[in-house]
Parts: sequence; C-alpha cells; structure tokens
Amino acid sequence: MTRAKQVFINLIFGYTLFYLIFHTFNDRLNVQAYLVHSFEKELFEEKQRLINLKIESIDMDLFAMYAEKEDMHDELSKKHYPDPRNGETVLKID
Repeated sequence: MTRAKQVFINLIFGYTLFYLIFHTFNDRLNVQAYLVHSFEKELFEEKQRLINLKIESIDMDLFAMYAEKEDMHDELSKKHYPDPRNGETVLKID
C-alpha cells in the first residue's frame, strides 16, 4: 500500500473513533441511543394500540347500556361471565 492510502485509512479510522467517542459522551445519535429509542417507540405504539382497543370496547359497552337492547345486555353479561349459563349449549369450532 502506498503512504497516501495508509494515511487515508488512518484518517477514516480516527474520524470514526472520534465520532463514536464524542457522541457517546454527548448522548446523541449513537447506536445504543438509536436502539433504545426504537425499542421504546415499539413499546409505546403497542400500549397505545391496547388503550385504543379498550376505549373502543368501553364505547361499545356504553352504547349497549344506553340503547337498552336485550341482546346487547346479553353480550355484556357474557363478556363479564363467560361460563355457560344453565340451559346454554357451547359449540367449539376449530
């Protein structure tokens, strides 16, 4: 290798090392911060999805109670007490 290539490779290596050390101490844009941020973002999105599902379920329950329809009350009672009642037949479909 020529001297110029060695100097160029050393400069790139030195710059990369300086970049990693600098951003590690300043806590910006390093690999660890990026991975933690992406993991936290996935957790947040999953929790937000679960909260939205619960809100939709509560909205349907409130609508059922407001509408006062017998079949809606039956569904609500089945949701809270899933065991079959006396006289009900449960079909399991695979």
